[in-house]
Amino acid sequence: EELKSSKFYDEETDESGEKMQLLIIDDNSDILTYLSQILGDHYSITTATNGKDGIEKAVSIIPDLIITDVMMPEMDGLTLTQKLKSLVQTCHIPIILLSAYSSDEQKLEGLNSGADAHLAKPFNAKLLKAMVHNLIENRNSLRRYFANSHIEVHSNDIRDTDRHFIEHFRELVDQNIDNAEFNIEDMCKDVGMSVVQLYRKVKALTGLAPKEYLRIARLKLAD
Repeated sequence: EELKSSKFYDEETDESGEKMQLLIIDDNSDILTYLSQILGDHYSITTATNGKDGIEKAVSIIPDLIITDVMMPEMDGLTLTQKLKSLVQTCHIPIILLSAYSSDEQKLEGLNSGADAHLAKPFNAKLLKAMVHNLIENRNSLRRYFANSHIEVHSNDIRDTDRHFIEHFRELVDQNIDNAEFNIEDMCKDVGMSVVQLYRKVKALTGLAPKEYLRIARLKLAD
């Protein structure tokens, strides 16, 4: 049965109005072209043709979601997923695994790697679009959860790495809230991230840029 179309793509922008960023990793150029075509109208697309390049681009741009094939040269999709989910810079990023195999064992292996979803090839384009949208919306819910600094972070849906990162970031801001010299470069040095990585990570989890988060915290203190 054909899936009904859904009008939810007007929402696929961040607070600045820019398109959400997807990273698509596949060694098949036809698949890359096809995925870029069906998703490119609603998202900003970056592609990689092997797992090693995919890791480098994921760490560099910190996309909003990753779609990766399982079988690839250099590094397979399962290893790539495990690696990205182990890094504090990228562990929050939803990952969809594409596989030519659809057995329960294959799906379980994919989910055990840390992937957020598994889709067998050939796949329905509308199903993939809905999956991408839902995973991003789920992360937006996580963002709303983290954005309230007065909430005790304990949800089972939140990775320990993300919880610890946000708790550390909040402590860092609180400790330096009266220090007028404290800036983004100091934040990056403390957490061991580049400016882009810190910006994308904090923005993904809280909806605020680090500088904006610090400014609002200082304004709340002044009140």
